[in-house]
Amino acid sequence: MESNNFCSFTVCNVAYLHKALSLAESYYANVGEKINIFLFDKKRELGTLSDLANISWIEDLNIKNLEQLAFKYDIIEFSTSLKPYLAMYLLQTYEKVIFFDPDTFLYDKIDSILTLLDEEEIVITPHYITPQDRGPELFQSDIPLMRFGAFNLGFFAIKNSDESMRFLRWWDERCQDLCYVEIQFGLATDQKWITIAPSFFPTLHISFNLGLNVAFWNLHERKITMSTQIDKFTVNDKFKLIFFHFSSFNEKEPLKLIKKTLDIDISKDILLHKVIRKYNDVLEKYKKLLANIDKKYSYDFMNDGSFISPSLRRAYASILPLGQFSKEHNPFDISGSIGIFAKKNFLLSKKSIGYTPLGIENVDNNKLKFYLVNKLFRILLYIIGPNQFANISRLLVFLSSYRLNRKLWKI
Repeated sequence: MESNNFCSFTVCNVAYLHKALSLAESYYANVGEKINIFLFDKKRELGTLSDLANISWIEDLNIKNLEQLAFKYDIIEFSTSLKPYLAMYLLQTYEKVIFFDPDTFLYDKIDSILTLLDEEEIVITPHYITPQDRGPELFQSDIPLMRFGAFNLGFFAIKNSDESMRFLRWWDERCQDLCYVEIQFGLATDQKWITIAPSFFPTLHISFNLGLNVAFWNLHERKITMSTQIDKFTVNDKFKLIFFHFSSFNEKEPLKLIKKTLDIDISKDILLHKVIRKYNDVLEKYKKLLANIDKKYSYDFMNDGSFISPSLRRAYASILPLGQFSKEHNPFDISGSIGIFAKKNFLLSKKSIGYTPLGIENVDNNKLKFYLVNKLFRILLYIIGPNQFANISRLLVFLSSYRLNRKLWKI
């Protein structure tokens, strides 16, 4: 890796590589440098890819306990858990390091970020800076910030200093231990930890540049506006649009931006549509380029091809701290100690199939199930009374994390 003043990086698995390469193209066009892409998958043949990025496989970095992290975490948790580690790794060579999520896309130069790092040691951005209106709905009154964190870690910038390294070591320890998506217990991968970071790291800088990290969650305060430069955009006629974060991007219907319904109407927002189309055109190019490669996530399977269920991941995370297994154990070995544990607890899927968690978009297709569950709970409420019903409800929240229930498992 050539010595330079700064570099940027992103993380993803092979299935997300078309997004990371789209980011890489936009980065090279605006910065004139290659971005570093760290692939969280096992090595495989990918054919001829873009020469606009430095692509590295995470397994080549000789990270301690890498396979244990890959086993206890799903892909989102795993790839985010090593962001602070990778930042420290890159800071061994570079003075300044910037992270972008793979689903971000640059529309302008990053000079303002690099200049900011001349003065600041750690730079993060809030999800938004204008409070949501008070309302009865779940996604009003700023509740999402309470659930997922005040800051969006699809971007951060950092320079090499004693304080920034102290910050990264603190963040790295928590990410390697507790980078779970368990919103009910205050955990949201690497991101939620940064909500408390300003209490510990006084030099941490919160940027209020509205041209950074524009996304669906802050469109209520950020309007894409015309720029005097060709093919460039501004935000609120004041800030350069430096990058847009296309989180939850609707690849089937791009102009809707996300898969669920937005809180605001963007159907007639011509400039926002232009921003989206520019991203989607590049994204489609890389989707076609990668159409025939194997996108199956390697760390979803034991070495015999058995699918690793989400329940097995959490059960493994539950018993791992007990020290029952050798420090060098391979959890992916079906004939090893974890394979035996999985079979003993019926935690292997009978078919080698993937798993997709159900979300809000699945509500309409499961109305009968909701009706039956609600009916059963009403019967239970009638039988045991409201006080015991409240206790059972709280117990169910606790039981929702297999990780916290070691007595469920035979060791």
